[in-house]
This record gives sequence, structure tokens and C-alpha cells, in this order.
Amino acid sequence: MPIDAAAALGARRVIACVSDDAGRLLRGALWTKTIEAPAGIDCRVLSPVAPLPIGAFDFDRGATLETFAIGAESARQFADRHRDWLNGGR
Repeated sequence: MPIDAAAALGARRVIACVSDDAGRLLRGALWTKTIEAPAGIDCRVLSPVAPLPIGAFDFDRGATLETFAIGAESARQFADRHRDWLNGGR
């Protein structure tokens, strides 16, 4: 869900999840554009701690399991870094 769509539904705090370890929404995008969060939205970005080994329509079991492990570790590190924010602080 785009951040502005979450804002339109009344969200004021948003976690944007991206699949690229550099924090981009789409790895290898030819044209990039920096977009600011809508006014009044406090946003954090959760990105993987390592490049994801899985690709589109990839059914490799090992790559899938490794991707899940990277996702779990990414979420754990995000929670550690943003604990105050997640608990309602800034």
C-alpha cells in the first residue's frame, strides 16, 4: 500500500517495507525518484539486512527459506533500532 493511501485511511505512523537492501522499492529501476512522505506522516523504512536471494517467480526452496530468514532478521533489527517509536514515542 502506498504511504499516501495509508495516510488517506487515517494512518499517521507508517512502516514502509522495501525488498532492496539499499532501501529502494525496486532493485534495478531505470528511473528513480525521491518521494517525500505526506505532511503529518511519521514514516520509517524497513529494508532487508542483506540482498534477497529470491527473484520473481522463483520457486527455489533454499532461496525461499533464506529470504524468510533475512526478513526475520531485518524485522528484529528494525524493532531494536526503532523500539521507542514502535512504543508510541518519536
